[in-house]
Amino acid sequence: MKFIIASFIRRAALLCASCCAFAAIVLPAHAQSRDSSSAELLLSDEPMVFTASKKAQRISDTPSAVTVITRDQIQASEATTLPELLRGAPGVDVIELNRSNTDISLRGTNNIFSNKILVMVDGRSIYQDSFGGVFWNMQPILISQIDRIEIVRGPGATLYGANALAGVINIITQTPDKVKTQTRQAAGEQNSLFSEALVNAGDGITVGAAYRRTAGYNAGNSGYQRDDHALATANFDVQRGHGLGTWRFTGGLTDGKTELSTPYFSESYGRWRSGFLSASYRNDGAAPYSIRGFFNGSHIDGSGAGRDETYDLEAQQQRQIGAHHSFVYGADLRRIQSNSSILGASGHGQNLWALYVQDEYQLASQTTLFGGLRVDTNSSYGTNLSPRLSLVRHLTPTQTARISYGSAFRAPTLLEMYLDVSFPTTPELSLRTLGNPNSKPEELTNLEAGYRIDLKHGGFAGLSVFHYDISRLLEYQVTQYASPAPGLPAVIPVLVETRNGGGAHAQGAELETEIAIGPGVKALLNYSYQDIHRDNGMPIYFAPKHKGNIGIVLGGPGRWNGALMAHIVGAMDYDAAASKSGRMGGHTSIDAAASLRVGSGADGWRLGISATNLLGKEYIEFPDAAIQTGAAPSASIHPRTCWFSIAR
Repeated sequence: MKFIIASFIRRAALLCASCCAFAAIVLPAHAQSRDSSSAELLLSDEPMVFTASKKAQRISDTPSAVTVITRDQIQASEATTLPELLRGAPGVDVIELNRSNTDISLRGTNNIFSNKILVMVDGRSIYQDSFGGVFWNMQPILISQIDRIEIVRGPGATLYGANALAGVINIITQTPDKVKTQTRQAAGEQNSLFSEALVNAGDGITVGAAYRRTAGYNAGNSGYQRDDHALATANFDVQRGHGLGTWRFTGGLTDGKTELSTPYFSESYGRWRSGFLSASYRNDGAAPYSIRGFFNGSHIDGSGAGRDETYDLEAQQQRQIGAHHSFVYGADLRRIQSNSSILGASGHGQNLWALYVQDEYQLASQTTLFGGLRVDTNSSYGTNLSPRLSLVRHLTPTQTARISYGSAFRAPTLLEMYLDVSFPTTPELSLRTLGNPNSKPEELTNLEAGYRIDLKHGGFAGLSVFHYDISRLLEYQVTQYASPAPGLPAVIPVLVETRNGGGAHAQGAELETEIAIGPGVKALLNYSYQDIHRDNGMPIYFAPKHKGNIGIVLGGPGRWNGALMAHIVGAMDYDAAASKSGRMGGHTSIDAAASLRVGSGADGWRLGISATNLLGKEYIEFPDAAIQTGAAPSASIHPRTCWFSIAR
């Protein structure tokens, strides 16, 4: 904890000074009038999104497939984790390995330690640059803070750079001026406890605290890896207005013990500490601009002990040129540093700088062409270009069609470049796994088309179809075998190394609809098809070909809130090893929640009950029995889990 706290104190002034200096260098001063289009957008009933184009837009104007999980849905679900909120969205693949390990990706690219999507909180990346992927259960964020979640499917590298290969998930929190003081306490099976408190301290300041613990699915089962955890979180959010501009300072800490089942940690249960500090300024004048600096830090104790730090500074501006061109452009600087026992004796780091631009060109009154390009230069793997071209056509006031072409890349992590660990496989032999400092980024090209119609009595229906190709897949390949005994053939792997290998190809479709049934009541239905294979035809990654969700949500200010959602997951072919594949059967699970507001007014108490896998039909979401040689199985059997909660 000393490391995190000291870092916060040392870097708070540095972030503020850096933002101001960057603004003076990159961004000019602007007129004091507000953009009139922003007011028009706020009057629209159609959902507003920011992530798809780094500017506020109606969802039908964006060049991407976008899904929004609203605050009403979040509250109605009674969810206690981020993965619970994302499981029901189209194109989203969730592997809950056990209660402490969840991996999430988009469009069939999921895997253990999934690393094919960029995840952000308020535009701040929480992707673990050193190791890849996201530690979903260890983020210093409260569920009650979340205003909405924007899911952008398809490559996002033109605006966001590395790791937005299959898409972007942006978790957007409430600003302090919208926060109401609230608390929520919940108790569930597996000796689970969930506690949150969010306080509006006035004058644009909010503070939050949370505690979460569980004995895990594997409690009392010595045949499986432990998956219990206990984590405490604290954060703050400060907002200050200045003319047309707004300053925002946020920070948070998470501290506790958790199990991290990875291919690289042999005894991974240990203390986890992570934190962040962010300072940003946004000016909403005639040519809006923003500056943000942030620091992410984490520290793991145990056999995979190490410390990771990420520093980032970004400036962006939106400018209208003439009657037809609207530009978004910016610059980004990043430093990644890691010191870990599994990355060799010395620490490793990377420096990154990037420039990006996107032109939204009005071809005709109902037709818009998006063209963009980003240049990323990294001190380890060189320069990457990420172009995108999209055409959006409003066929009628309620119908929109789009077609897009784009590319993206996933950067090799420090783990893939410098990993050096060994595991015993027999009394005489060990398996050594090495990274490759010469690793190059994975690259993806994507072509997709989409259609959306707003329904007459509320709601919408949408369809997206896509095809993408991935090249230079980064994988661990066996490069040396040894004999189990003298005179016998060499059949036991003793050396595995990171290599850029072949490619993969995928095609798929996503159908999504939302229908308003009555005040505060809506039905949700989506179906995803995704078929992805290697160049040689073998399956790859861990995602079903067919997947659907159907449910009903009752949200809003009424006395009753609730949600009922069925998740239907088809059978899955997977690549179990370099030379064989397997198949795992499908399953259907039902999540349900209901809450009743008691007392008078909007500030009354709310009593809730919820359950995941309500019918109790047990299943697993990952087929491998064990992640590493000789270890106990880590993929848990999912039982029913019930929760009781009280909130105000």
